[in-house]
Amino acid sequence: MIEKLTPAGAVRAYCQDCLGMKQFNTDLVRDCQGDLDPNGPCAFFPYRLGKRPSVKVFRKFCLDCMIGDREAVACCELRIASAIRIALERTLLCSGNGKHRKRG
Repeated sequence: MIEKLTPAGAVRAYCQDCLGMKQFNTDLVRDCQGDLDPNGPCAFFPYRLGKRPSVKVFRKFCLDCMIGDREAVACCELRIASAIRIALERTLLCSGNGKHRKRG
């Protein structure tokens, strides 16, 4: 079963995976050099210490990861991608900005 995460929790899980931590360590995350990456800054860098990211941040991250292929984003099987999809769904349903659908 996939763990249900908040948007900030999904970023936290991503940072934990990216930095290879078994347990989250705020000091390591604070010292992250994700803004200096030669391939471009990490989309989650400004949010790594708990600031809530918007849906647009998640969408951009996923599209960048899959080189703009929306079908690949929908089929992504990375553990963090599942967490991000759940966080996106929660954000859309809670904010009232997304399309509401009945869960059954």
